[in-house]
Amino acid sequence: MNTLPKIDFIYLSEPDMIRAGVTDMAACVDTMEEMFRLLHVGDYRMAGPDSNSHGAIVVFPEDLPFPDMPKPTADRRFMAMPAYLGEASGPRE
Repeated sequence: MNTLPKIDFIYLSEPDMIRAGVTDMAACVDTMEEMFRLLHVGDYRMAGPDSNSHGAIVVFPEDLPFPDMPKPTADRRFMAMPAYLGEASGPRE
């Protein structure tokens, strides 16, 4: 019996991206401007103790509790940049 939670991923193909509007440069620029505005006013959260780390890293300890766990070498790290970006309807400066 598999007790692991189901994780869904959505991978967008080039046609999917085109249907989503990536060829609309005016809308893309507007979206980027809104993203920078939200960053400017601090309406975002990223990893780390100050919520401003540009990447979350998973490292492996020297003393491993399980024999099959990766050893702590330079090629044994995992990086991600999860983040929350505020809503466009937030306060304006």
